Amino acid sequence: MKSMRSNSPDVDFDALGFEEAPVRDANGEVIAWHSVAYDSKTGSARFPFGGGFHRTRDSARKIALAETWERSIFRHIRDTPSLRSDFRVDQFPSTCGFAAGWDSVMTQSRAIAEAIERSAWSRWIDLQKPIFRKIAQPQSWTPASLEILGKFDQVQFWQGVLRVRVSPSENVPSVEYQLLMGVVLGFSGQGVFPGSRVCLPDSPFGPWEHSLIEAWRHQIAFLNSDRCRSADENMFPMNRVVFFGSNASAALSQIPQADEMSDWDNDRTFEVDFLRECRLPDFLKTGLHVWRALDTTSIPWTNGDHCRFVY
Repeated sequence: MKSMRSNSPDVDFDALGFEEAPVRDANGEVIAWHSVAYDSKTGSARFPFGGGFHRTRDSARKIALAETWERSIFRHIRDTPSLRSDFRVDQFPSTCGFAAGWDSVMTQSRAIAEAIERSAWSRWIDLQKPIFRKIAQPQSWTPASLEILGKFDQVQFWQGVLRVRVSPSENVPSVEYQLLMGVVLGFSGQGVFPGSRVCLPDSPFGPWEHSLIEAWRHQIAFLNSDRCRSADENMFPMNRVVFFGSNASAALSQIPQADEMSDWDNDRTFEVDFLRECRLPDFLKTGLHVWRALDTTSIPWTNGDHCRFVY
């Protein structure tokens, strides 16, 4: 917590509160926790900073704090003119491709995975490239995930194997490998709530639990939207959460059909052409590593209006 305070000037950690919801099984037993860190000084609006999900309440809080920290670091980079330019925040003004952590290699890998995830969504929806196939519901779920599945009327699962080339500069040899991306679309009432994750093809848990939890978090944000108006529903991403939370048909109309596929190999190949570590002394002295990765050919997530099904 001390490191978080010293490297997060725009977050008052002493003012953080937690809004938490238990996940219960059919017998009423608590099997997991969802925790959201918020600014308690905003009163009933409770502007959210970060969220976490875990079997234990304490671990869910720690994940929420870690996400709060990552977003604070992004805001520090965004609000520092030299860093803003160095890390392409002027071109991609969101947390896309940012990751922070204590292990440099793992943090770099997470940054690359997030960059590819964002780029793949844009290619799927904006460019109408059918890089994902709808599949049957996966069979392996934790008890907590089974309970979350029951919070939706219907769930769709989409999957794609993506070829990734990392070539950040002429002086660094390019590396190629494959990643697996899963997309979950949770339907409730007239709305839809998306979630996704990119991971290695042999990842023991695959992309599904994380994607499902993300979809559920979007559903929670939608259900709380009337109370959280200080988060500004007219701004990204809340504007899209609110719109698609009651307009599933508008989302489905943007998903390309598999029979429209023209060039599968080319469509599913992605290149990370920007990869940089933020080596600020304040971060390095605490052992914190901050990386950003980007596919600069992709359309930034913040572009477009509330009707764009990318968030």
